[in-house]
Amino acid sequence: MSGPKCDEFDLFEEFERMERERIREQIRQEKLREKAEQRRRMIEEQQRREEEQRRKEEEERHRKEEERRRKEEEERRRKEEEERRRKEEERQRIERENASDEFNREEEEALAELEELLYSKRKDEIVANAIDAVMEEMGYELIASMTPPTQPEDHLIQAHVFSFGDGSGIQVMEAGGQVSLEVVGIGTNDRTPTDKEAEFLEEKMEEFCQNYQELTDRLAKHGIIRTHVKYHQNPDKKYARILNINNFNKEKEVDTLQFLMKNKEKKKSEQSGEILSLQKVQQSRSDQ
Repeated sequence: MSGPKCDEFDLFEEFERMERERIREQIRQEKLREKAEQRRRMIEEQQRREEEQRRKEEEERHRKEEERRRKEEEERRRKEEEERRRKEEERQRIERENASDEFNREEEEALAELEELLYSKRKDEIVANAIDAVMEEMGYELIASMTPPTQPEDHLIQAHVFSFGDGSGIQVMEAGGQVSLEVVGIGTNDRTPTDKEAEFLEEKMEEFCQNYQELTDRLAKHGIIRTHVKYHQNPDKKYARILNINNFNKEKEVDTLQFLMKNKEKKKSEQSGEILSLQKVQQSRSDQ
């Protein structure tokens, strides 16, 4: 046997060529794979970047869309608020105008009502003063008056009694432009007139009726005209009544109808007695 040996070996030239080609192919394939991997990575990176860009663009688009919608909503709300305010201002303006018109109408109505009320009361006062003046002009003296403590707002109520002689009077009632005149007997209590008093008062009614036209003519000179005749009754003893003068404020003391009628009867009786005595004296002288 031989000792250690050391030899060099080599491939056949053909084998070497084939092997080198195989190695070169492996290197080339590895390089290709590396390039493919790099390309793949580049493509993925590009895609990632593009996707990121698309995402950002989409987000930006969404943001802008949201911003647009938000602004549109704000604008819509702003316009709605402006329209609401405009309508509210218009409503308030109309209400103010209506309230002003209503106030003006109410104020005009109130002023017209107040004017009518004041005129009505003033007219009553003028008519009452004119009648009082005419009654005095015609010789009727005021003997009593009465004014209710509580007066209506729109007119005057009062009663005056004028002397008509022989225990009679003329009561003048004034209320809201209406005037009633009545011949009454003067008394101191509430009672029904006797038949003789009623007959006497009927005569006084006839006397006053003859003077009534003169009274209206004199009132016309004071600017007072009669516009409506509510009622005129013919003299009749059924209208005769006794007026309790104690219910009035007396302006002057006068004799009552009852007192004067009794005095009249007494005087008539005395006169009859005197006539009878005279007749007896004359008869006695004739007998002598």
